[in-house]
Amino acid sequence: MNPLSYKEAFDPYHTIFRIFRLKFLLPAEKNLHLDHIRILDFFLANPFRLKIMSFRAEHRAYRKIATKYFKLSPYSHLPNDFILFEYMRASQVAAVSSLAKNEFLDQTKFIQDVVRFTNMEIPHNLLEQVKSSNQHEDDLCSVVSLLASEYNLLGPNGLKKRTGLLEHRNDFIQTNDYR
Repeated sequence: MNPLSYKEAFDPYHTIFRIFRLKFLLPAEKNLHLDHIRILDFFLANPFRLKIMSFRAEHRAYRKIATKYFKLSPYSHLPNDFILFEYMRASQVAAVSSLAKNEFLDQTKFIQDVVRFTNMEIPHNLLEQVKSSNQHEDDLCSVVSLLASEYNLLGPNGLKKRTGLLEHRNDFIQTNDYR
């Protein structure tokens, strides 16, 4: 990877923008584990990587969206998805920590690695850009929203296993109800 080139996925400020985009894609009042948010952010930053996702049979048509966004794939060679996802960890954790510190996320939940948005208002200019991006990429947003609402993080059919982005074999199987 060329360290002189810019990649939005590794920029903490752009990650904050993507996390704000997720706020409007998640079911209302839904708490998600930080790793679930990280996977959703991975696909917002790299929509052409949706091809790695093992969708349920009724959702397999969504894989075609990856080919639509293939033009966004960088010209340089990137490492495999697992390594790329780990490279993104620093900017994702920094962004979510900053949002929690500034009370856009519930701080008590964040300490437990759970992401819950508060009612803090997003600045108007940023809000307009977030809504515009979500509207422009509405097909991608529908997939990300589906992954947030209908796919658990853990378990034999969870996002960890279906994407291969995180180790899943030693997960304690529980419900994804992060109250």
